[in-house]
Parts: sequence; C-alpha cells; structure tokens
Amino acid sequence: MNVPELPLGEMIEKIPILAWSCRPDGTAEFLNQRWLDYTGLSPKEALGWGWQVAIHPEELGKVMDTWLGLLSSGEPGELEARLRRFDGEYRWFISRAAPVHDEQGKVVRWYGTSTDIDAQKRVEEELVKTERQLRILVENYPDFVARMDEEGRHLSVSPSVARVFGRPLEQILGKTIHELGIPGPPGQNDALLDAQLAGIKQVFEQGRPHTVEARWSSPSGERVFETRRIPEQDEQGRVVSVLCVTQEITERKRAEDVLHHAQMELAHVTRVATLGELTASIAHEINQPLGAIVNNAGACLRWLAAQNTEEARQSAALVIKDGHRASEIIDRIRALVMKAPSQKDWLDINETIREVTALAHFEMQRNGVTIETQLSDEVPLMLGDRIQLQQVLLNLMMNAIEAMSGAGEGPRELLVRSAKQESQNVLVAVQDSGPGLDPTRLDHLFDAFYTTKPRGLGMGLAISRSIIEAHGGRLWATANEGKGATFRFALPIEGERPA
Repeated sequence: MNVPELPLGEMIEKIPILAWSCRPDGTAEFLNQRWLDYTGLSPKEALGWGWQVAIHPEELGKVMDTWLGLLSSGEPGELEARLRRFDGEYRWFISRAAPVHDEQGKVVRWYGTSTDIDAQKRVEEELVKTERQLRILVENYPDFVARMDEEGRHLSVSPSVARVFGRPLEQILGKTIHELGIPGPPGQNDALLDAQLAGIKQVFEQGRPHTVEARWSSPSGERVFETRRIPEQDEQGRVVSVLCVTQEITERKRAEDVLHHAQMELAHVTRVATLGELTASIAHEINQPLGAIVNNAGACLRWLAAQNTEEARQSAALVIKDGHRASEIIDRIRALVMKAPSQKDWLDINETIREVTALAHFEMQRNGVTIETQLSDEVPLMLGDRIQLQQVLLNLMMNAIEAMSGAGEGPRELLVRSAKQESQNVLVAVQDSGPGLDPTRLDHLFDAFYTTKPRGLGMGLAISRSIIEAHGGRLWATANEGKGATFRFALPIEGERPA
C-alpha cells in the first residue's frame, strides 16, 4: 500500500516533539504547534527572543550562555532546562540544536528539538538523593564492608575498613588480604588470613552465604569479629564477587563469657544444694562399701590366722574391690561439687541414669519411693557433658521424690525410661505418681525463681532447661493421664559413633 508523503511543514507539526528553527543570530523564526500549545504562547509572543519567558528564571542565564556559545562556535550542542507549561508548571526538557551551513560553510539556519525528560530527571534526582543518603550511611557505618574477588582482592571497601587498617582507601583497593595483612603482632594472624581466603573461595564454589567468627590478636589484646560472606551473582547465576560484612563483637563475647560464668556459678550452687538434700543417701552409699571393707578385712585376718592363704587372698581381693567402689562414689560426688568448665565427651546416657539412680537410692528408700528403669539397648553413645546431664537427672528425680513424699497415701512410683527416636534424638523420661501439675502453671514451670516449694529457690528447672538447650535439645513437662507428671528431655545424636 502506498502511503502518501506529507509536506515537510505538516510532518513537523505532527511529530510528538517540540520543534523549532532559528536564524543565524539566534532569534526564533519558527515554533511548531506543539511548542506553542505546551507553553500557551502565541507566535507573536514567542518568536524572535520572546521564547525566553518560557525558561525557568534559575536556568535562563545558563541557557543564554550555552546558546550564545553555540551561535559563536557554529557547532551542534544540547542543554537541559525547565520549561514553563501553559498552566504555570515547570518541567525538565533537553533541547538539542544543530546548524545548517551553506556552500561556504556559513551558518544559515539552526534547527532544534526539545524533549520532555521530567520523569527521568526526577528519577535521577531521587537516585542522587538515595546515593547521598547511602554514602552518609556507609561512611558512618561501624561495620567493615568489602567486596572481594576470588583471590581475596579488595574491589571496594567502606571507609571503616580504611580506619581499621590505618591506610587511605587507594592503598587498600586492589590489594589482597595477604598483601594487607591484619593489624597486630607479626605472624600471629597468618592462619586467620589463610582461613579468610579459604572462606571466600568456598562462597565462590558453593554460591551460598555463610557466617564465621574469628579472633584477631592486636596490640590492645584479643578482638573478636563476626563476618557474613554473601555471594554476588551475575545474570547467569555465576558468583562474580563476595560481599564481606564484618562486625566486631568483642564486648558482646565478653558479656557472654561473664553470663556463662554466672550461670556456671549458679549451677554449682544448685548442685551443692541438691547434694545437701542427699546427705543421708550419700552417707548410706559410702557406708555400704566401707562396711564391706571392714568385714572382708576382718575375714582376711581370720583366714590368715588359720593359715588359709587362698581364702585370705579372696577376702583381700574383695577389700580392694569395695575400696574401688567407695572411691567411685566419692569421685561422682566430687565431680558434681567441682566448678569444672563444660566438657562434652562421648557417653552412655543409660550409664548416666544408673549413676544418678544409685546416688539417690537411699533418698528414695527413706521416702518410700520405688524406682523402675526401662533403658533401651538401642540408645547409642552421644556427645554430652556427663556432669551437667547428671545434674539434670538428679534434679528431676529429687523433684519427683519430693512431690510424691507430700502426696499422702498411695503408691510412690518413679519410672525412668530411655529410648532412641526416629528423628535421631535420645529421649529420656522421668515419670512419677505424685499429685501432678497445674495446667495453668505449665508456662512458668521453667522460669527462673519460679517455685512451688516452700523452701525452693526456683532455679533447678531453669538451670536444667538451659543445660539441655546448650546441648541442642529441649526439656518439657506434661501431666499424666492418671496421677503424677512426666518430665522429658530430648538430646540430638551428634557426629559418628566411635568404634
């Protein structure tokens, strides 16, 4: 289909842009209808130099300087300025002008267009404003931010990085972490530098963020830092750099250490208080092997007097055996009383249950409590702090004994069970036949200083829960369907079971 060509003048009027032409001296000789409609000016008002009234007063001086410069040079050019609309609103336009020369190279006319860029300009202004705000934020951000390549080279860094290194930014950019080093005694942080580079390479390989904690040796002492490494990917999903955000947590770690020490002190006090309640049971446990030692030693003397060396030897062997048994009981008590730091090792939770049951045996007899254990042979070895777990079991058993001793008539039965859960947890349950639990108080049962005992401190269950949670497990309580209550804790099975 043939499309008829429009005359040049009509075509200029129809294009969606403000168009104009000027004489060689810069006076306007033509303004298309879109220009006139936009400004609301008539040809008589706008032609010549009248168009200047449409320019924002703040830009008029710059516009005239630029326009006169183009007229003088005879070269094409452009400028940005706000142009007043017919309703008085100003919008940003970019105006481009190009000269037409005659055969002698003399400018005979100027042609130009003005394009509305107000939306673009506002976006740019917002971007500049946002960039300024981000710059202020980054410059005052206390954490250390750096973009690194796979070789550990600093592509960009925040000013805080320059402050910690004590160097200007230009001396840091382009340098690897090994070239910069870490402020501190020479050689003491070399292993940390290697670990940092290995961590960066790991993010490049796996494409996943991770967080690490590191300790730096500095002239002022040890400093602790936490670094979050975040992969930056291109459109194809390839990691092109790693953003490292490092925060100093020295004071936080010190506060955590102080809190941990306070918790250990409180746990120690609770253990000692519990052992005080078990004085009769402890005395009974020790008296048993001591009495057996005395009896077997007497028998040994009698057999020696009768010159029966074989029987005397057997009696002496029993003395040694009972001596070891007494020593083991004392060691268990000493371990509970000592303020030793937490130390996880492979242990048999069933054996730990038996140890605590033996320690509390006489207390159960004194209160008329019978105990039954159902310990599963399928329970594997697990990583845990033996003394801390003994404390939890001892606290739960003593609570159950005390609850049943004040329950009046009826059987006083304590059941301790162990089992392996499908979720790779070890489950231990301590079930009693006491008065049970008040459902309205279950939410507060493990709160610090909350107690239902007249002379209780309210710390036993709170400490027990903190111990179990520190092992990655959980401790909870439920009321039995009949009488009594059951306290359960689940502990994760970590790592490979030793051969």
